[in-house]
Amino acid sequence: ELGAKYKNLQRSFVEVDEDAGETTGYGLSLRLGDVSVTTERDVVHRRDAGEILKTITSLGVNYELGNVGVLRAGYEYVDLDTLVAQGKKGSTTSVGMDFYIPGGTITADVVYSGEGALRSPWANLGEEQGGERSTSIGLGYKMDNDISVLLGYKLVDFSGMEAEERQATATAEFSIRF
Repeated sequence: ELGAKYKNLQRSFVEVDEDAGETTGYGLSLRLGDVSVTTERDVVHRRDAGEILKTITSLGVNYELGNVGVLRAGYEYVDLDTLVAQGKKGSTTSVGMDFYIPGGTITADVVYSGEGALRSPWANLGEEQGGERSTSIGLGYKMDNDISVLLGYKLVDFSGMEAEERQATATAEFSIRF
């Protein structure tokens, strides 16, 4: 099974975040048996100025484990050229598992985000590149599409930054959606 999509999201109100813009993107998906692969490329831009704010490329792989659940892995890369001046995260790697149980699904996820230069192939592996890295762990229970409970923990590590800018931060999250 092969799929394709195109999206064009336009702002319908004034954004609080000046870095927000309109998004245009496309994606492809391929499903072969129990394995599905998706890739997307989105460009966030300001239509008025014709300025590209960032380009996001993502790749995801899902593996169906029969009636047990789904194993998920993904990678998202934000174009560094636009982010260097902004000092924002460049890439995100995620691994997760959905476990099917009677009456719902239990979801477990681990997400690692950081400056793209930390993991780019052309970066010197032994050198400290600086910047922010964060790790998130989530555990959720979804009863159906409308009711879910999430318990999350996020650790932000600034150890690669200058001493006066360093401070590790941990956050915990509990949310109920219905």
